[in-house]
Amino acid sequence: MTAYWQEHSVEATVEEMMLDDDAQKIHELERDEILAMLPPLEGSRVLELAAGLGRFTGHIADAGAAAVVAVEFMPKFCEANAASSAGRPHVSVLCQDVTTLEQPVASHDLVFSNWLLMYLSDAEVSQLASDALRWLAPGGSLFFRESCFRQSGNTKRSFNPTHYRVPEAYTALFGGTTYGGFGFELVRSQSVQTYIEHKDNPGQICWLFTKTAHPVKLLAAPTPPAPVAGSIVSCGNVYVMNMQYGAGAYAARDIAAGEMVEQGIVRRLTNCDGNENPYVFTWSDDIPNTTWALGSGCATFYNTASEEEANTHMVRFFAEDRFEIHATKDIKEGDELLHVYKSKQWRTCFSDLAAQDE
Repeated sequence: MTAYWQEHSVEATVEEMMLDDDAQKIHELERDEILAMLPPLEGSRVLELAAGLGRFTGHIADAGAAAVVAVEFMPKFCEANAASSAGRPHVSVLCQDVTTLEQPVASHDLVFSNWLLMYLSDAEVSQLASDALRWLAPGGSLFFRESCFRQSGNTKRSFNPTHYRVPEAYTALFGGTTYGGFGFELVRSQSVQTYIEHKDNPGQICWLFTKTAHPVKLLAAPTPPAPVAGSIVSCGNVYVMNMQYGAGAYAARDIAAGEMVEQGIVRRLTNCDGNENPYVFTWSDDIPNTTWALGSGCATFYNTASEEEANTHMVRFFAEDRFEIHATKDIKEGDELLHVYKSKQWRTCFSDLAAQDE
């Protein structure tokens, strides 16, 4: 992993650290979104792991934290963070690998990381979960954000040692971690909306846990129906029911944020105008669109909602004529599955829906 980050820290820029040539824009858009997910910071002792250049260090310090220890193992990133934090005496930058880090028991109120665990082995993640639980004071919080399923940035990489795990793996591991009569209790997990809106990527997931005295409900990864190997359509997490306003799609089980709800294929249609027919998918990014498709499974029956109310997001792979639907927040069994229709604002058949947003 050291060689990987030596390659991507030559100039110590935000583009290198985020592995994206559009990093500055994304950083500015997502920063406040991430910070808004944190518990109150006034008077708190914060341990920031994999702090990088300090994208969040100064903002956490300025939000009222009493002390911030920012840990990073790339020297150039540490130098940049130390320079930008020079006017904040309550911030200390520690150049060290988190896998060898030692901290006093119950010495922090918040352990924060943004893109760390995906660079660790399963054994290292397990060890860090135990360490974080020891380092937190009772009632303290653990916050982390990871890339699930696929990478976040567009930077070319000569090699990529990253582990793009499924979200439920993190939920289960941290939910099952215990130490000295304490455990982690999940407060929430959710997708980063900035990446959904600007990268069509619902796999950027954040978790917030609290250190809680046992007995605590231990979380286990849900076991979805296993699709047949090689299958291209899977919708066992969903059922469709008629309600007062028509058919809708509903969760057949609890589904965690970032988890794939359904995957399927489409068939492109001829002699069909999607401006008149509301049951077909817009199958291009063109406006006006002239390519329409019919989706498999339950996908046709997902109703729409506002960005705030939606709990799923459809990723369309136009060249492959397939789609994936991911949860953007935790969904309970029986909840209706809702997403924002891609073409709601301009398709004639959706004019009534568009008017409701005005």
